[in-house]
Amino acid sequence: MSRPRDFAALTVLCFLNEGDRHPYEMLRLVRQRHKDNIIPGLPRSIYRAIERLQADGLIEPVETTREGRRPERTVYRITPDGSEEMVTQLSRLVTTPEEIPAFGAALSLLGNLDADLQVEALRERRIRLEGRLAEYAAQLAAAGPHLEYKRVMELDYLCAVGHAELEWLRRVLATMRGEPVTAH
Repeated sequence: MSRPRDFAALTVLCFLNEGDRHPYEMLRLVRQRHKDNIIPGLPRSIYRAIERLQADGLIEPVETTREGRRPERTVYRITPDGSEEMVTQLSRLVTTPEEIPAFGAALSLLGNLDADLQVEALRERRIRLEGRLAEYAAQLAAAGPHLEYKRVMELDYLCAVGHAELEWLRRVLATMRGEPVTAH
């Protein structure tokens, strides 16, 4: 893959690692597994990723079929080079913590706002995070009986990280308002 953080291409490689598929089936899996809410650019970037991966020799067409009046569907498979690339990219992403997430960088500059705006911005983040956590929990509950845990593990991770951040935000907001800090 030419780009180090090409999540659409990595998603295609992972789906094809599970078995040969056509793009429409990959799009169905993106929605079914809620990857469209987690991986930037999905699902609209799947077709471009397929073109790039094929040009790079990381995937190859297996067959093209047509059913009735439906458009032709090309089924792809991952190549040995594609399997190697998938392992390399996925391992690198999992083993290497992000240096500085965008929120951390923003916090380093938050002192440029007056105290009331700081509190308001953090309070708004807390509210949005609570909503996002409710969405993740609903998605995890809906997927639970239908998908293996390894297919939705990222939702569990996002819930855990989100709850830790939520606790941190509550503590920071209480401190900024001069309130006693209590554990929830």
